[in-house]
Amino acid sequence: MISLGLINLSCKHGPVNTQSFTLQGKINGVKTGRIILSYESSKKYKWINDTADIKDGKFVFKGKIIEPTSADLIAASEPNLGRTGKELNIASIYIEPGDMKVILTKDKFKELKMTGSKSQNDLNALNLFNKSVTSRIDSVSTIIISLRDSLTKYPEEKNLSEKLKNEYTKRGILNNEKYAQYIEFIKSHPKSFLSADLLLRINDIIPLDSLKLIHNNLAVPIQNSRDGIVIKKIIAKKDNNRIGAIAPDFKAIDLNKQTVTLSEFRGKNVVLMDFWASWCGPCRASFPHLKEVYKKYHPKGFEIISISVDFNRDAWMAAVKQENIETWHPVPVAEKYALGPDSIKKDDIYENYFVQGVPRQILIDKSGKIVGQWLGFSKENENELDKKLAELFSGVQ
Repeated sequence: MISLGLINLSCKHGPVNTQSFTLQGKINGVKTGRIILSYESSKKYKWINDTADIKDGKFVFKGKIIEPTSADLIAASEPNLGRTGKELNIASIYIEPGDMKVILTKDKFKELKMTGSKSQNDLNALNLFNKSVTSRIDSVSTIIISLRDSLTKYPEEKNLSEKLKNEYTKRGILNNEKYAQYIEFIKSHPKSFLSADLLLRINDIIPLDSLKLIHNNLAVPIQNSRDGIVIKKIIAKKDNNRIGAIAPDFKAIDLNKQTVTLSEFRGKNVVLMDFWASWCGPCRASFPHLKEVYKKYHPKGFEIISISVDFNRDAWMAAVKQENIETWHPVPVAEKYALGPDSIKKDDIYENYFVQGVPRQILIDKSGKIVGQWLGFSKENENELDKKLAELFSGVQ
């Protein structure tokens, strides 16, 4: 499963109380240059990319935020301090209202030392806790990148495709191990703003009842934090998307500019809603199996609604043609999705369905009831889909 980190899941806020912060920094091995601090401001959906000059190895950032906030320190493109291909000069931190200090080392930003931020201390503890599994995930990801490059050069090599599928499965298992560690951390740190951030990131792999319980056990200020409020909204939406519920209707415009609604299939077709993106490797790796089940069951009344979460319409259209899935009712998750949450309409798929990670699939029977949901790409998910479809089409000629 690939999390949609670029998608802003924030809710609309009323007036907020901002507080000032100061971040003083030092970079070992660098005398001059520029550095960027990127973080979400108190204004909804707005990101700030503040730039500071480095003088004699030192820099200062000042700003206002409403609560502890995740941020990135990024070396600007200067001759003596540039971003490298391995992103050695990028570090994720937590800034808070008040005074903070950070010490960085050129090409080793991730080994930073920071004081004045309790949330940063929590992040350091988490990173130490899951260091082993993170290292193993990085190793598998390196193999995946190599296999994808090879497959691009030699697309006819079936063994490469099979190896890639196996590595994706390995990474999925390791990610589940990491997420289990996140849950353990959240439960043991109910007063940490980092806990709300983590819960927001992994909520899609947690059963709904467990998500409600974990969220309710957070300290009240954390429940009412920006991330905590978003999680409340997610829980409400997931209640409407649970197995056994009637799938909410929607209206979308496909690539042929034809209107597609879920209600038009009710009483006639079994529908698979497949959420994907052109840039999502696991999504596209799932297509061969989907093509098999589509070929098998489409004559019996099976339809696939292929729902893109791409911001780039051209990339989406190109991928649809490359994968030859024009007959799957290709539609966007929202008509003006790239413009942000304020542009989502009540009839858009995004408004009625919670989608944080892809690939994601929702299976709907002829009566309109949700009978299956799967997140991520794995052989187990494919087998479960096969079993459900066999049940739904049992006896259908």
